[in-house]
Amino acid sequence: MASHLSSIGFPVQNEQDLYTLAEKVSQKAKPHDIGQGYYLNYQDPSGAAIWLHADQDRQITGMNPHFVGPSVMPVKIVRSLHREKDHAFEGSYFAWVAPEEEHNHQEGAYPLLFDAPDFLRHSQQKLPAILLVQIAAFAHEVDIFTTEEAWKESATDAPGMAPESFIPAGLFPVDGKANAALPSAHALISGHVLDVQKRTNQMTGKGFWWLQVQSYAAIYDVVVDPILLKMEPQPGHLVKGSFWLSGVIVDHAADKPQAGFLRLLRSHMP
Repeated sequence: MASHLSSIGFPVQNEQDLYTLAEKVSQKAKPHDIGQGYYLNYQDPSGAAIWLHADQDRQITGMNPHFVGPSVMPVKIVRSLHREKDHAFEGSYFAWVAPEEEHNHQEGAYPLLFDAPDFLRHSQQKLPAILLVQIAAFAHEVDIFTTEEAWKESATDAPGMAPESFIPAGLFPVDGKANAALPSAHALISGHVLDVQKRTNQMTGKGFWWLQVQSYAAIYDVVVDPILLKMEPQPGHLVKGSFWLSGVIVDHAADKPQAGFLRLLRSHMP
């Protein structure tokens, strides 16, 4: 069964597997002191990443996956969110994509919510603010189409949707009914595949797919458990599916993309 962890090559089947993974990661992770405890960050050469939560005695209390990819973009973060179900080290950000453009008097092209695996590292950040963020979309369900015509033929459930579209599904009620899980960092995304690689998690030896997807107004890093795919994706294909969004604020100069790369990202925006 696909999961957020299996989407980046960590095959976890039960609670014991989680403990074993946390133990392995903690031995290789980089600590980030946040006063009330630590984040322990491990990044595999494949881009797969784990953020552990640890108390002041460095006892592990939680874990969140992420994927580190090249698709960094400016967003306007309006506010942070800490839900009742969240662990003390967990939280999310409500943001607008493409904030530097005017979109019918809105603050950007569209809103989204993303979960931040290192949420408390940015607790002193003044909001609202336009910041660079790298967002990874973890596939729950995904379809691949070789042509735009094939995509259109499949779009009977959502007629009129553009091949490059983004719906922040986790921000809206379903069929007009309130959902106790809202808001959530879930989205329906469709777009063109710009780049694709079969990656191998070096810690586990397990494979997963990374796709760079041009959706509406932004480019996203997409990771997929191979069991979800009926065909191998290729550049030029179209992708459509349901995704969980994990994002990190790029706050160190060494981590920021070069100006030329930012211009490249913006040149792809509709």
